[in-house]
Amino acid sequence: VSRFAGHNGAVTLAALDDEGRTLVSAGADATLRLWNVSSGALGRTLELDNGAATALAVRERKALSGHADGTIALWDTDRGEKLSIFKSGEAAITGLAFLNEGRRFIATGRDGRIALWDVATPSAPLRATFGHEGSIEALAALPQRDLIATGGSDMTVKLWFADGLTLRRTYRGHRAPVTALAIAPGGRALASGSADGNLRLWSLASTRLTASARAHQGAIAAIAFAPRDRIVATAGRDGAVKVWDTRERPIASFKGHPGGARAVV
Repeated sequence: VSRFAGHNGAVTLAALDDEGRTLVSAGADATLRLWNVSSGALGRTLELDNGAATALAVRERKALSGHADGTIALWDTDRGEKLSIFKSGEAAITGLAFLNEGRRFIATGRDGRIALWDVATPSAPLRATFGHEGSIEALAALPQRDLIATGGSDMTVKLWFADGLTLRRTYRGHRAPVTALAIAPGGRALASGSADGNLRLWSLASTRLTASARAHQGAIAAIAFAPRDRIVATAGRDGAVKVWDTRERPIASFKGHPGGARAVV
């Protein structure tokens, strides 16, 4: 349908804005690039002073980029300006998610730390806790329900109330580190993927496992739900992008990437 070419090296992260008109991509070339989805044209390139992004979040005309030195940058994507810098320890940032209409955000790190930030207060997080034994490898958010999910190298998935960073429940069953997460927009399901290529679908109302499948040969790098919760897409380090229904039955498989597929929206 479309092909966006411009990064020098690997494309590592991608996100759509709220209206689906702009695709934001991050690359190993330490840039963010903003693309017009309809035309495929490159609208703007943002140079990342702290090196290549390790995490990315987009909300309306704002973007967050996380970096290996624990730095988080807040960007105005309309003007191409860096608005603020946040420092969340020394460990690499592994996940970012906007909350409260973009007024707050969650950051997770390689050190297992979860931090809640106010965009107007870059000096220190509002709250912080260590959520996993080992690193946090994946983050997903459902802001309208004040929920976030984290996945760790300890092979668990945890569901939290975002505003208080209080643990709601823990999901167990993966046999490898959890590398990708997504919460269904309707708030009924949670999908998790692991380093051994297994995809699991959980109830958001309990710890019940509703379906599972061996999705990829190797780690699942990203998961995304379709708006109506019935379809989920996975991106694998094996280079494949696959589409499933919520009973984990395969619908389609796309095999066009010469390297691993790292992001899907």
